[in-house]
Amino acid sequence: MPSSKRTYGRLSQDAIVAAAVGLARDRDLRGLTIKQVADALGVTPMALYRYFPSKAELLAEVLEAFVREAEMTGHGVDPQHWRAWLIASFGAMHARLVDAPGALSLLVAEPRFGPAGLELMDRVLGVLRGAGLDEGEAAEAFALLLGHTLGSAALESALRSNAAGLDEEPAERGRQIEARFGGLSRNQLPHVVATAPQLARLALRYPFETGLERILDSLDPATARST
Repeated sequence: MPSSKRTYGRLSQDAIVAAAVGLARDRDLRGLTIKQVADALGVTPMALYRYFPSKAELLAEVLEAFVREAEMTGHGVDPQHWRAWLIASFGAMHARLVDAPGALSLLVAEPRFGPAGLELMDRVLGVLRGAGLDEGEAAEAFALLLGHTLGSAALESALRSNAAGLDEEPAERGRQIEARFGGLSRNQLPHVVATAPQLARLALRYPFETGLERILDSLDPATARST
């Protein structure tokens, strides 16, 4: 990764990274090329190599910018209220990832932790330790929360993408899905038929918040004592 910010003429490292982040909203960053970024900026690919000698260096900086811009911990919730803090933090990450599916695919395929990512990880682990978890429990909880957030964002992003190519309104799509499940053989698939309305609703929007709450329930000492 470049050690310092560079600027030549109207180009700068920040401008290049911002252009690449913008492209992540509608294309997979794994297939991003230097030429695509250069085209977005109206310059030649060679102009970008002054700043980023390789695509790998550019992508590393793009993910760093993505983490910073997500402002996962900029919500103002007191970390002592660990549950509310984690809900706000991972909720912010989920919203940002759904808005930038190209970055999401890169994060899932090639997890990278630059300075911003490592700082974020440390803060989350610190909040989990403050909630009473030991080192191993905190690490496992972080993995669960991150995996749930990435997976939920991938599913919701896919649902949005699929819906964009359809003419039906969400309510009509829901009715069609419910009719499809509800019209199956009750003898062969009794549980699918019985839950057709719920399955139709979930097919339109993945329940990220519910899953997050259930993970946090498993971490809450008060909840654990009552089970």
